[in-house]
Amino acid sequence: MNSLSRYKTLFLAGVCCFANDLTALLASKAQRFKARLAGGLSELFSDGSYTYQDFRTKFTLKGRITMVANITSEAYQNYKDRLFGLTFSERFLTVHYVMSRQEKEEWVAREEVAKTMRYSGKITIADISRKVEIPSKYLPMIKVLAREFSYASLTSPVSCQDLIKGTLRAHAALNKRSQVYNDDLRFVMMIRPYLVNPFSPYEGKIVKYAAQGLSVREIARKIGKPNYIQQIQRVIKKAELRGILDA
Repeated sequence: MNSLSRYKTLFLAGVCCFANDLTALLASKAQRFKARLAGGLSELFSDGSYTYQDFRTKFTLKGRITMVANITSEAYQNYKDRLFGLTFSERFLTVHYVMSRQEKEEWVAREEVAKTMRYSGKITIADISRKVEIPSKYLPMIKVLAREFSYASLTSPVSCQDLIKGTLRAHAALNKRSQVYNDDLRFVMMIRPYLVNPFSPYEGKIVKYAAQGLSVREIARKIGKPNYIQQIQRVIKKAELRGILDA
């Protein structure tokens, strides 16, 4: 976090930070650094302000900050509860993508093509709409989607609703629109299959069935895992603690 002090003025205007390889960043740092990074970014995302203080160094970062980060599935699974916790991970719309065998085989060729690609220019403030409104007619659908997203990602419905609204506005803004339309909603709905953690593929189904009132044994039969009783109970307990299910 201390390296960001040089961008204090830039942050005031509002920026989107990119971490192209969050796995390598976290692997190369000590535990204290990782905890401070997660905590500091969480404060920036939620409060728009973070004060760094260590020994003789003190400074404050302010601004509306967002972030796009890439991390491997294995690293995400390792850090999601032990380091990230809810304060950090719930501020992200986390999508999982598993490459097919064909994509893996074509990766080298695609990488070479990507190296030769050139773009005419960068996206600037002039290329997007700065303020996007969400018509009230979309709010009931957003509420339904937030519940579905919370089941699949094991994230609180309130956080999911905020993330969905942010994604709708971002998609509309990049299309130079000042109001959300149906195609923005369709874009968000396309994200739904990628919310499932490949390391825990049954969690979303378990929570959804529990919300429908099914018993643990009924859920076990539904997902085809009759000996999964204890695991199902743990998932339901976790969902209750996160406010996804009523305790």
